[in-house]
Amino acid sequence: MRMTKKILLRLSFFCLVFGFGLIVLPKDAYAMCPCARAYLLEEYWFLDDEAGDQNAVSGWNSGATAQDTDITGVAKETNFRLRIETQETNGNDEDFDFLAQLEYAESASSCSDTGVTWYPVSGVSAKVIYSTSSNFTSPVASSERLIVSDAGGPSFVAGEIVDDRNPTADKGAYVDQDSEDEWVLQFTASAANETPYKFRITDNGSTTNWTYAGCPTATTAVAATTTLTQNNWQLYVDAAALNPSDPWGNPNLGEKGIMTSLPISNDPLDRGDNIRLRMTVQVSGATLAASTEDFILQYRETNDCTDGGTWTDVDTTAGSGIWKFYDNTSVTDDTQLATTILTGSDKVGRYNESDPTSTNPVEVLFTPEDFEWDWNVEYNGNAEAHTYCFRMAINDGGASPLHAYNATSYPEVETRPGAGDQMRHGNFFTTNVKRGFSWAD
Repeated sequence: MRMTKKILLRLSFFCLVFGFGLIVLPKDAYAMCPCARAYLLEEYWFLDDEAGDQNAVSGWNSGATAQDTDITGVAKETNFRLRIETQETNGNDEDFDFLAQLEYAESASSCSDTGVTWYPVSGVSAKVIYSTSSNFTSPVASSERLIVSDAGGPSFVAGEIVDDRNPTADKGAYVDQDSEDEWVLQFTASAANETPYKFRITDNGSTTNWTYAGCPTATTAVAATTTLTQNNWQLYVDAAALNPSDPWGNPNLGEKGIMTSLPISNDPLDRGDNIRLRMTVQVSGATLAASTEDFILQYRETNDCTDGGTWTDVDTTAGSGIWKFYDNTSVTDDTQLATTILTGSDKVGRYNESDPTSTNPVEVLFTPEDFEWDWNVEYNGNAEAHTYCFRMAINDGGASPLHAYNATSYPEVETRPGAGDQMRHGNFFTTNVKRGFSWAD
């Protein structure tokens, strides 16, 4: 204890005489000397959309938010930017290795709140992370962008704009100066909904001699819900492979190409024919976690897939329904797809010869992303002309519709006209629509 008191007294004396240049202390001694400590101020900030470079963006929500204004309704897993200005206010001339470390706290009353836990922003496993930007390559030197009220005051020292690190680089001899650092951030799925998060800068974790005159706050949005929308599709000839490669028809029917009875080269279905339906479902609103939803395939005879009528589940392979699943002995039912083949598909679903399916095998983001499914079905109806639509439904103990269906998102097929359909020398009808003369086409 006596030795400690002697050291402190000597340091106090050194601090008193240091200003006259009588004694030169090593750097570590300066850190213990109150007269040599920096005094840091956090005062101004800007919350931005994640778009363009530092001069192209002008505030959160497409410029609707001004400097030093908190923001609300921030969606999870969506990038935003936070720029904070700091000042050194003590005027010492010592290089004290200032490393601007961004920290956050949930539901804090202020940036000086000691009753909450403050966490440094990291790149993984946290409620707030720094996140990769497509608009710049980190790091970028910051320019003076924030409007500081004390014009003619501290000179500016460039900070950093980053998306891959925390803290930013050492600012060196930071004396009576100000600087701006900016991070690209994202709330993760584990962040609480409708909750304010405050942000502050520390000196690599230390708050000694800090004043927080400004304390930016970003509040998360209400809980997002996942929306599933049937989107794209294509008809394929069955194959002894997980991925079919031969589109139905001659010439090939393209994506969203309806199998009509005419021209006859479309090869409309006969009883006992099977066909592969490749379909996509788009995810929006909130990310669909892996192993979340399983599905049922349904059909309806109609000329208008959107008419709101009753849908029927596709029957089992051994069933007697008009449409039933087909057993391809070369491909295992409920197998996860290896690749996608439809335009706009981002993730894989499963190949199915039965339903309900197993759950979605991978996570699908809300950005939006589409995930792709493959159904093998057989026509088991009569030898007459009919028009059928297909849709996917959610298995929830029953078969609830997806949240939305685009008007052109229903696979649609017609069956081959039979003798009973032929009228007026071949003019026939399919599900109450006159088609033409099959013998002429």
